[in-house]
Amino acid sequence: MVLVIERVAFCGRILIRSGLWSTPNNAKVHYNYANLQTDVGNVSLAVKHYRAAIQSVHRRCKTLDKRIKIRLKTLTFGKKR
Repeated sequence: MVLVIERVAFCGRILIRSGLWSTPNNAKVHYNYANLQTDVGNVSLAVKHYRAAIQSVHRRCKTLDKRIKIRLKTLTFGKKR
């Protein structure tokens, strides 16, 4: 079971990295990559990609913008800037 989960996570990383390479200004790709990095415990990289997603999000996509800001706020809550 653990091997299956690790394999899926590995494939997910490859898929999202290819999305970042082919569409670097896509907010959803940055958001999904940030979620993946959060799940594996790489908070600093997740924060970087949540911020990139906020910069890339279209103004008309308010739902994604709100989700990104909530995730970013929960990761950075209590940290000094």
